[in-house]
Amino acid sequence: YFWDPHNRLEQDAFHLLSASLTWTSMSERFSVQLSGQNLADEYHFVSGAEGAAGNDLYVPAGPRTYAVTLHYRM
Repeated sequence: YFWDPHNRLEQDAFHLLSASLTWTSMSERFSVQLSGQNLADEYHFVSGAEGAAGNDLYVPAGPRTYAVTLHYRM
């Protein structure tokens, strides 16, 4: 992927792996969700731009992240 019209700023190919797993109680009042983003911890950019005086700007994407979400319904 190229970030500029001159095909100078380039992003190499990458694959992202994200997943989530949810458990819900029989009464459906409680649930727990485990999730992860970028599980392979791929280093990649979300944007790139040509800067002034040849200083290029790349914005890196987030690293591997995990989350636990608890739900309770009244």
